[in-house]
Amino acid sequence: MLTILAAVVHLVAKAADMKVLSFAIYPLIRPVHGGQLRSAALNRSLVRAGWTVKHCCIFVAGLFDEVAEDDWGFPVHLAPDTRADVDCCDALLADEHKLDALLVSMRDFAPDVLMLHQPWTWPAVKAVVPKLATKPKVIYSSQNCEAILMQDLLKGYSIEQRERLLQKTTKIENALVEACDALICVSAADRDAFSPSKPNIVLRNGVEPSNRRFRTGDLIDAQLDDNKFALFIGSGHPPNGEGFNELVAPDFGFLQSNHSIVVAGNVCHLLRKQSWFQAADPADLSRLTLLDFVPDDVLAELIMHCTAIILPLVSGGGTNLKTAEALYSRKSVIATRFAFRGFETYMNMPHVHFADTRHEFKTALRRALDQDTRYCFSSYDNKRLDQLTWPLVLSPLADFLSKLVKPRPTLFQGITGLG
Repeated sequence: MLTILAAVVHLVAKAADMKVLSFAIYPLIRPVHGGQLRSAALNRSLVRAGWTVKHCCIFVAGLFDEVAEDDWGFPVHLAPDTRADVDCCDALLADEHKLDALLVSMRDFAPDVLMLHQPWTWPAVKAVVPKLATKPKVIYSSQNCEAILMQDLLKGYSIEQRERLLQKTTKIENALVEACDALICVSAADRDAFSPSKPNIVLRNGVEPSNRRFRTGDLIDAQLDDNKFALFIGSGHPPNGEGFNELVAPDFGFLQSNHSIVVAGNVCHLLRKQSWFQAADPADLSRLTLLDFVPDDVLAELIMHCTAIILPLVSGGGTNLKTAEALYSRKSVIATRFAFRGFETYMNMPHVHFADTRHEFKTALRRALDQDTRYCFSSYDNKRLDQLTWPLVLSPLADFLSKLVKPRPTLFQGITGLG
């Protein structure tokens, strides 16, 4: 009898599953940069909660190699002098065949929720939603206040380009904030900037639990010759390079001969383009190791072997995913106060050291490498740091969305004791 009842309950639960279709300008099969990592974590949290999740990516052809087999990919070709974020939907909107394909797929899937990771896909989603039989809830899953961030990203653009892109960014984001049924924000500051009068939730950035299997360390030892090193991790997002240029480069002579800075991620491409790098003395650059993109297991190994992690951030929006990763590492963290947006409650942790000027940053970095402190954390602090993991950070998400969506009728509704 219990087995039959359990089977019935399972069928009821399966029939009542909620469906989510997420949108972004990138696939999530192999997340690399912060936006992908956050989007993938949000989607996984809903899968763990029993939701059916599909992902639709509208992306510039050639930027990504692969889309997950069960996801939907719509590669587009951009006109010259356009951006892969702000302008990504223009080509799709002009292609009736692709728009019809998106509409057919959405009708077949019949999502309860459309979750837009960043606002850029809203023009295409807006064009299709009115043609659906039932209107799904629209959720703006924000990663920044894009209209504010874009002002930093457009440095170096012509006045005409800046004006066009800023106006278009503001129009797209404001339209989505106005049309959506609820917002997901990365910080209270971002939420306040949107001034939403509709349901919203703040879910800061997190980090993967440290359950990776480490490699032997041979690769790291061979490349770094057992030197003590500080680790800087960053994507090719322009603010990542800006802070390093302002607070750390170009002179690395303040480091001892057996100390170095190791940089991992596509921020390396930004640093190589800097005039200070191209003019640097080879002896000075010997204290700087640029590894470019590294796979997850090597990154975990770097974190395990490093003496300190640096967060030289002076601009950007949202919150920094690397701040969560640095905190969770339990290594010395040298950071600007700006890097702790959204993580203010962790500013008093014993392994965190703040430096907001070039002199302060270099002094704190050298001290961290000289002292090589091994921190002893209280059980309370360890518990707080463990709360930075994605499963705990995102645990309220499914319940938040469930309250917005009317449950689907089940096969057993109306049957006494089951419906």
